[in-house]
Order: sequence, then C-alpha cells, then structure tokens
Amino acid sequence: MHCLGTQLLAPFSRAQQFLIPLRVTSTVMRVVMAFVINTLFNFVIGLMVAKFLGPEEYGRFALALAVAIVVQTALFDWVKLAATRLYSERARNLNPALRATLDVSFALLAVGLSVAAVAILLSGAQFKLSSGLITLALAASIANGAFDYQTALVRARFLDAHYARLVIVKNLAAFCLTGGGA
Repeated sequence: MHCLGTQLLAPFSRAQQFLIPLRVTSTVMRVVMAFVINTLFNFVIGLMVAKFLGPEEYGRFALALAVAIVVQTALFDWVKLAATRLYSERARNLNPALRATLDVSFALLAVGLSVAAVAILLSGAQFKLSSGLITLALAASIANGAFDYQTALVRARFLDAHYARLVIVKNLAAFCLTGGGA
C-alpha cells in the first residue's frame, strides 16, 4: 500500500505532496461546515418557531412540515440523487441532454404536484390539517426539492465554495422568513 501511494505521488514535488492532503481536507471541511451550519440553522429555526407558536399551532406546523418532507422525499429525492451521481463537469460538457432531462423531470413533477395542491385547495375536502396548510406544505416541498436539486448539481461538479454560499444564504433567508411568518 505504501509503495502504491509512493508511485502515485512520484510525479509531484515534496511541497505538492504535502499540499494535496491539505487541499482535500479543506474541500471536505468546507462541505462538512456547510452541513453543520445547515443543521444548526434548522435547529435554531425550530426553536424560534416553537417560541412564537403555541403548542397547538406548533403541532400543526410540525405535521405540515412532516407532510412537506415526505412528499419532497417521495417525489424529488431521486432527481437530486441522479444529479449528484450523473451530472459531473465531464457529463455537462459531453451530454448536455442529461441536464435538460433532469430539469424537465423536475418540472413535470412540480407541475403535477401543483395541480394536486390546487385540487386539494378547491375540493373542500376535510383533513386534520386545513386545505390551505396542506397546499402550503406541498408548495414548500417543491421549493425545498428545487433547492436540493440545484445544490446537488453544484456538488456534483465539486463547486464546494459555491455550495457553502448557497446553503448559508438559504438558511439566512429561511431564518428571516420563518421568523417573520411565525
């Protein structure tokens, strides 16, 4: 194993051999920090919403959020995973139809879910949650799915600094909007 590592690093100078692990480490740390910041912001947002809403309202909020997460995972997660797996810089240059296929797939799912949301809103059907709250949850699943899809495209191309900025800006916006909405 040591010989193989030596052979792989042989074309690089001693300084370059030292910097390669540092570059990989800084890239990994940038992505890990984006995940940590995302988790912390989500925790703070949850606490903030709980503070402003009473127990009954927070329970409805939690149920609506659960609906949004389930719908997002069921409908849009595969597009995010396909983008992460298939959409590299090389694939972007050699097969531009891949991005168009992913975009159209996402758009068709979003339109179908929007039609379902409008149908629920106009149907007058009675649920434990109000039709408006269900529609809002479905809209949130489309928005979160779109964000996850776009960040998957960025991560698949290893644009880690751009990914970190996207996550931070999204969380700042979520903090302001959720706090204002609560």
